[in-house]
Amino acid sequence: MRISKVMLIACITILAGCKSNKKTPEQAPPSDSVENASNSEAEIIPPPAPEPPQSLESDLWTHMNPDDLPDLERAINPPKYQVWQCSYTTLLEKLSSEQVQVMLPTENGLQLFNLENSGVMAPELAAKFPEIKSYKGSSTDRATSARVDTNEKGLFAEFKNGSDIILIAPYLKGSKTIYTIYNKEDLPKIPRDENFEK
Repeated sequence: MRISKVMLIACITILAGCKSNKKTPEQAPPSDSVENASNSEAEIIPPPAPEPPQSLESDLWTHMNPDDLPDLERAINPPKYQVWQCSYTTLLEKLSSEQVQVMLPTENGLQLFNLENSGVMAPELAAKFPEIKSYKGSSTDRATSARVDTNEKGLFAEFKNGSDIILIAPYLKGSKTIYTIYNKEDLPKIPRDENFEK
């Protein structure tokens, strides 16, 4: 019986030592510290994305459906084209300087162009005919060259990008506000009259 008591005491002592040597599990952080962590994460808000530049379509140009055009005779009739409406008075104001940056419609939509007066008119004539202007320049990415003219009939422009030549011209006779954009290659070829007398 004495041996059994000794062995029992030894076993209890060993068991107690084993329990004291076990690693206690990490205590969870207090609930308020969890809330603080979540609050700190919530405060990290990425900056808002920059707004895209505003389109000048409503200021100067508006894309039109050909079905909405007034019943006027066409000045030109290309087989494939786009129709745009221009605030022509605003356009002339923008073209009143020697160097301008102006938005113009192309086959791919509105594009920004840097233009400068080509100086083809004498100052006296330019003052006498303020609507007659001639500009040359290129798109801001320099991929497309441009020639732009205005006269008593409206706006005329030619864009060159590689071998493509895109034209802008008044679409309706007597209108300076409705324009068509088309590829020069799409115009029907006019055959020469062999009996034409020079």
